Amino acid sequence: MPYQSTPPSPPLSPRLTATVIGLDRAIYRVAARWVGLVNLLVLGWLASIIGAPLLRAGGQEGIASVIYAINRPFCHQRADRSFRLLGEKMACCERCFAIYVGILLFGVFFLITRSLRPLPWPGFVVLSLPILIDALSQGPGWRESTPFLRVTTGLIFAIALSWLLYPHLERGFRDMRTTLEFKFARLAAEGRAAPLSRRSV
Repeated sequence: MPYQSTPPSPPLSPRLTATVIGLDRAIYRVAARWVGLVNLLVLGWLASIIGAPLLRAGGQEGIASVIYAINRPFCHQRADRSFRLLGEKMACCERCFAIYVGILLFGVFFLITRSLRPLPWPGFVVLSLPILIDALSQGPGWRESTPFLRVTTGLIFAIALSWLLYPHLERGFRDMRTTLEFKFARLAAEGRAAPLSRRSV
């Protein structure tokens, strides 16, 4: 049977082409600013956790209940293991609150540096041991942790996890940015799209 070449795909319509180019520009902006966007997301999450008891104390039970419900799948929310504001417990326990704070602190640090190498897996395992020991040793009733230990182990785990993931994410987003920069340089040379603006970075 003779070889038959696949016919070329029909060109995209101008409107669809403009839509694809617009999406690529949006993806480039996200890839360039992903650390700041994650930091804003974590900051907003922390604000809701802190705001829930304030809303409840102020009589806004409906909004507060929604925040507690959103956080419930991620945390046991035990009153005896949670910080309190105005007599009401936060929307997560002390350890989870410390984890979120640690992720935000590392995210701010990484936003400034952007040059850290990923934490090796053995280092991540070692830094995760304190939270595992502190949490699992409470289950059989051997001991009861303290707020200081919950916060400390939560912070250490958050930094270890972020240190492991953020450099890999930065490398992936950097490769994405490079690919899009080459693409837009070619499109600009062909007169099909304006080059990427420095304001996108």
